[in-house]
Formats: sequence, C-alpha cells, structure tokens
Amino acid sequence: MALKPEPTAPFHSVQYALRVLETVSRHGGGVTDAQIARETGLPVAHLSSMLLMLRREGYVEQVSDGAYVIGDSLVLLGSGSTRREALERKLQETLTELRDSVGAAVYISRYIDGEVKITQFADGPRTPKVNEWVDFRSAAHASAVGKCLLTQLDQNGRRDHLARHKIARLTSRTITNEKVLFSKLDSQPPTVPVL
Repeated sequence: MALKPEPTAPFHSVQYALRVLETVSRHGGGVTDAQIARETGLPVAHLSSMLLMLRREGYVEQVSDGAYVIGDSLVLLGSGSTRREALERKLQETLTELRDSVGAAVYISRYIDGEVKITQFADGPRTPKVNEWVDFRSAAHASAVGKCLLTQLDQNGRRDHLARHKIARLTSRTITNEKVLFSKLDSQPPTVPVL
C-alpha cells in the first residue's frame, strides 16, 4: 500500500520565510524588499505580507530608510554574546513596561553565593530607584527584594543568611524577630513578586 505524500503548501511557506530570514541576515546593513524578492524569488505580493508577519513577530525590523534588518526574535534563536545581549535588551524592555504599568521602580534580584544581588532594574524620573541607604545584602530581612529571595531558601539557608547579616531594625515596620520573619516568609509563595 503506497502512502500518499503530505501536502507541501505549508512547507513552502516555511521555506520562503527561511529564505527571507537568510537574505536579511546576509545583508548586515539592511536590505530592501525589492532585493529580498530578487534573491528569494518570492512574489512581491506574498513578500509584503510575509515581511509584515516577520516584523510583528520581531524576526525582522524595518529601519528608517525602509530597509530590513534582523530583529531581536531572530537574534534570540542564535547563540553566544549577541544572544545574551538581545536577551538582556528584551528583559530591560519588559522591566521598563512593568515599571510604567505599576508606577514604581522594578528590580530583578538573585541570590548568588549567599548574597542578594540586583541583576537588573528599571527606574525613571517619575519612578526613582530606592535610596539604598542600607546595602540590599544587609537588608534582605527588611526589603521586598530580599524577602522575595529569602522565601526561596529553606530554613537552614535563611538561618545561614541571617547568621551573616544580623537582623537590624531599619524602620518602624522592620521585623526583627526571626520566628515572625520566617512565618511571614512562609506565607508568601516563593515565585510571586513582592511589593
């Protein structure tokens, strides 16, 4: 019994999209739609809608002179330092959007080698960053950034951190009792942002 071959139309669309992306990638300084059409053999009518879709998805960008260059989504598929830079740029854009939507500075922090580290943040003239009069590393028990990270540690990890960074009263609302602090941390899901 012979198998009937699958329809190839969807695969042709994918092949055309890949040829367009390859063409744009080869022209680092940008390439016009006319040049893309010549190099890919794709009819201009089809190319217009494909370029629109590729722009919408971030695979290509159209620069001021109308030429097309590779977009962040395409760079993210790659590897190495260019990919890392594209990821950082995309994350920064997202943080900026989040900052604008909540009306406050936004931070991303990580617990690295037993210390609180701010890895990225977004602030602005109307949303200034925190006046860090006490280092975040020493104020994990009293800051949203630190509490968010402490919720992700087990009891021993928390105790280890507090053994190196003593609980100090920094404001009138600072929790200085370890048992009360741990109870508060346990009531917060570990992956939820903290305000």
